[in-house]
Amino acid sequence: MDFLLSLLVGISLGIAVGTIYIGYLGYKIKQETQVVEEQIGELASAIVEKLIFLKIEELPEGMFAYDAVTGDFVCQGKDFDELNANFGKRYPNKKGVMVKPEEGVAHDLHSIQSIKS
Repeated sequence: MDFLLSLLVGISLGIAVGTIYIGYLGYKIKQETQVVEEQIGELASAIVEKLIFLKIEELPEGMFAYDAVTGDFVCQGKDFDELNANFGKRYPNKKGVMVKPEEGVAHDLHSIQSIKS
């Protein structure tokens, strides 16, 4: 009888300790997940801050680039190479990404032919 009682107490204690440990592991995993999610959010923000989404208009007078989000004029050039150079002069620390807003499709165009790294 004492043996069964000791066995039941031991099993109950083991289950309690195991449950507490699993709860602790769950808490630690949740904390780590939150830290990683915050880091991913910060990284995504940093990347987006280095990008300008561009809508390009090709007219007989040349090529005109506009911010696809705000519609603001960004730069112009007689051809793609000049447009690229002018973008780089105006935004030396940013990359341009050509988009087609009406279709929701983005084209990196080799980071817009390196529209300035």
